[in-house]
Amino acid sequence: MPSWVVLILLVLPIAAALAIFALERLRPNFGLAWLIAMLAALGGWGLLLALGLRNPAPLQLADWLPFQVNLDDRLLLQVDPISWPLAFSLAALLLAVILTAPVRLGQKSIPAAWASNLFITSMGLMGVLSGNLITLLLVWSLIDVVELIIMLRTVQEPRLNRQAVLAFAARVSGTIVALAALVVDQDPVISGIPNAFPQANVLLLMAAGLRLGVLPLNLPYQQEIRMRRGVGTLLRMVSAATSLVLLARLTPIEVTAGGGALLLVASAIAALYAAAMWASAANELAGRPYWIISLAGMALISVINGNPLNSLAWSTLMILCGGLLFLYSGRAKFSIVLPILAAVALSGLPFTPAAFGWPGVVDESFTIFDLALVLIPALLMVGMIRHAMTPGDALRDMQGWIRVAYPMGLFLLVASAWLIVLLGTGQSLIVGPWAVSLASSLVAVGMLFAVYRWRSTASENRRFGWLQSIVRVVGKWLTSFFNLRWLYALLNDFMRSIRRLVEGLSVILEGEGGVLWVLVLLALLLTLLLPEGLR
Repeated sequence: MPSWVVLILLVLPIAAALAIFALERLRPNFGLAWLIAMLAALGGWGLLLALGLRNPAPLQLADWLPFQVNLDDRLLLQVDPISWPLAFSLAALLLAVILTAPVRLGQKSIPAAWASNLFITSMGLMGVLSGNLITLLLVWSLIDVVELIIMLRTVQEPRLNRQAVLAFAARVSGTIVALAALVVDQDPVISGIPNAFPQANVLLLMAAGLRLGVLPLNLPYQQEIRMRRGVGTLLRMVSAATSLVLLARLTPIEVTAGGGALLLVASAIAALYAAAMWASAANELAGRPYWIISLAGMALISVINGNPLNSLAWSTLMILCGGLLFLYSGRAKFSIVLPILAAVALSGLPFTPAAFGWPGVVDESFTIFDLALVLIPALLMVGMIRHAMTPGDALRDMQGWIRVAYPMGLFLLVASAWLIVLLGTGQSLIVGPWAVSLASSLVAVGMLFAVYRWRSTASENRRFGWLQSIVRVVGKWLTSFFNLRWLYALLNDFMRSIRRLVEGLSVILEGEGGVLWVLVLLALLLTLLLPEGLR
């Protein structure tokens, strides 16, 4: 298959977005704009479905820099067993966003938002299809700038603007660490392919962990910024997917036993904390950052254990199952079946999509550490069912074609999770460690039963009010500790002290005795540098 097919995946959504913007300027037509967006999304999803059977040749642009460098400076895009599952997941999410958009008309789901969805997805596809690190770094930078602009234009509160800038700084820090890996390794090789990704895998692991908010655990957004469900969901998933593809492309990490254990514990704590926060969040949108961090933590654990390909299962389920719940704003009588199917896909039971992910997380020798990992998917499934049971918009009040398109979009996400393991060569339908997945599912069912049993017995709740108070205080303390805001406050105080010191020195040197102080400092410096015999 020719390489220009890859270009269609990127150009098609951008062309549709430009057409929608032009249509809104010249002759606004709501129905035509939605049809353009839907056809573009369907075309991209269908093309990627076909590419799952036959991969095209890589598309590359060499010698594009005006100067010579000693690094792999090609712009390389390729559809392969690693990039295809993530690209197909993003295409399915875009199509689901467009199909479910008419339900959210009351939430300002307008053609401009649909055009933004198309453009954001095009950037995400460019990132997950990146065949080398320099291409991925450029896409990271583009996504970070676009996200910062969208955030600053969306919110007007100074506090929320500050959170957006902090999130931007955290992601840029990850980009800088990845750039350091590119500079450190002058002869990059991965999986036998020369000049692809550096072998400085620990640096790249830390870069992806920083951008995902897992290593170290960082939540610059102390509260989720209110955004449209479609744009907000796609923006979050695109940013995460372009970092997760780097994890899947890493060769098995070689670290010391102590270093590997430290990375595993840090990732497990971040994932477990995020899963607990997701299960207890007020709603699915408030828990969206925790959903991403928890499943990204599972992907990181797979990579640290030396199984980067298994991380693809957690990455694709993060996009597809999470996307289903974040778009699940309308409620119908039997619509709860769709979140339940998504929870089954996440359970890891035999022949489910997550069954391929479990071997990367646990091995045959089950330990106490693995017991903690069993709780992570269990808490995620509890949160999914709990949030899906909350009241939403009534679908019966919508038009007939909307009541058909909406469940089709949500079902498409669940179906895509099984299509990936059926068609993708990087994943497959396997039995997996069924005892572990069964234990996780039983824990989830037990937690759900306990939660709804507790809520249904109001008199007993009043009797055990003291226990609720203790749990609330302990939970609040754990939340304040694990979100690391205290660490950020300490760093802020330290930088403020350094700034005051510099300002004090500046006042001294700029005063009337400034020249004298400069001479004293120069004499002191010469005294320290001169040999002992010449002092």
